[in-house]
Amino acid sequence: MKIMKKKMMGIFVCMLMLATVPLAAGAVNSEPDAETTDSIFGWTIIRGFIGNLKKQGNDLYFRAIRLHYTEITGMEMSTGIIKLKRCRISDMGPDRQLTFGPLGSFTWIFAICHGGLTEL
Repeated sequence: MKIMKKKMMGIFVCMLMLATVPLAAGAVNSEPDAETTDSIFGWTIIRGFIGNLKKQGNDLYFRAIRLHYTEITGMEMSTGIIKLKRCRISDMGPDRQLTFGPLGSFTWIFAICHGGLTEL
């Protein structure tokens, strides 16, 4: 009877540990800084409000007013929000832009881009 209780208690403790390890691993904030989000390969989805949009070659330079991004690389996916920072994105894919404001300086953008988003 004692051996049966020890086995049952051992199984219960193992199940409890297996259930809490993923919870403890998820408790760490794994959101990367915006400076480290420049990926060599993968895709980036951006959407939000930007200002002073300028195209130079394959790159778009702009000031992010409130820009949501999702970066998908080979092994991970990261999301975040950039506010009031100068940014660059390259290798533009399909995108939609709605420009308004004085002299077209305020733009709402949705784009799927090959590569990463870089803060300047």
